[in-house]
Amino acid sequence: MIFPRQKGVLANAVQLIEVGVAQVLFTLAKVRGRRFDIRVMMMRNGAGKWEFAGMLAKVAGKGSIITNVRRGGGYALKVGTALAPSLSKQQIAQVKKRLVQLGYAVSAYFGRFKRRSQLGIDFAVDRSGRIYLIEVNHEVPSHALFLRLKDKTAYRNIKRLARAYKRRKT
Repeated sequence: MIFPRQKGVLANAVQLIEVGVAQVLFTLAKVRGRRFDIRVMMMRNGAGKWEFAGMLAKVAGKGSIITNVRRGGGYALKVGTALAPSLSKQQIAQVKKRLVQLGYAVSAYFGRFKRRSQLGIDFAVDRSGRIYLIEVNHEVPSHALFLRLKDKTAYRNIKRLARAYKRRKT
């Protein structure tokens, strides 16, 4: 499903989640000849509100089509670096902004499930910058993926938000 670059993002995300995700074949952007997808991490903060925590690209291992870093033998990379071979700097900025917006839209849907406090939302981006929702990981998505990045800012942010939510006053 393609998310259009117009109003109604939340409605489109909710509609997609409620109907189910259909698998579609499309030409993913690649980095060094390998497929990748993008994990957007959303977490509830100390006030119980959804907050963007970080994002990274999960690159498939050599000869693999699986972007699951642990199972596919791949690695994690900064999103901008992964998108650079396919998109301009301006397009990369737009895609990253859009990914955060979609993260909030998907999180809003999951807001009705009070026990959900963190979401690992996986998106694919094609060579023209179109964004596709792959899956939403809501059962303790991996924080360790973010440790694989050289810059640990997102990992520290994830841990900070997790602590704040755990200590919140209910």
